[in-house]
Amino acid sequence: MGACNIEGTYVSTDWKTGIEEVQKAYTEEHGYQEGYSGGPNCVSFTYKGDFTSLPKLSLRKYIHKRMDVLGKREGEIIKIGNVGYSIRQAKIKDNGATPSFLQRYLYKVKKPSVLLKFSLNCFSVIAEGSVRDMKALAREELRKAKYVGSYYIVKKDKYWECIGEQKIQKKTQRKTNDKIMVLEMARYEYYGWAPE
Repeated sequence: MGACNIEGTYVSTDWKTGIEEVQKAYTEEHGYQEGYSGGPNCVSFTYKGDFTSLPKLSLRKYIHKRMDVLGKREGEIIKIGNVGYSIRQAKIKDNGATPSFLQRYLYKVKKPSVLLKFSLNCFSVIAEGSVRDMKALAREELRKAKYVGSYYIVKKDKYWECIGEQKIQKKTQRKTNDKIMVLEMARYEYYGWAPE
């Protein structure tokens, strides 16, 4: 089995999350093929740093030189530009009356409400307590996950959806604080040798 060169770009708030999304999307579209798909999902990548100040011609020469050094299943990622900023914060929305499929999570609960996490198409109970405490915990959990994911605060008669809200801006003066998180959206380039 041989190897083919792969190269591409993506935009993300960090190199690792971005390449994982690229690999996942490639697997969903083309499959893994026992590790010989000829795509980025069969390559182990390492981050080489910020190359945003390097002219395009010098960047191409650098990548060409690095390809001569890399082996099969090896790849590298470099940052090649900034495309803006992601400003994220928690949004807690009152959704009205609690549907019956969520009421079942209140069974055997001694506190007035529960916090549920929605992941992999199912709900799991995170904690129970007052609505105020569950809102604070939902904000904390969302912040840990960089405001990605869905949480629900459930009471017998009412429920709230807790999600991360994101706005993309080209430039900003805002800084990360207790209420918001400001993340740079960077463009990354990956390259390497994929087994086929």
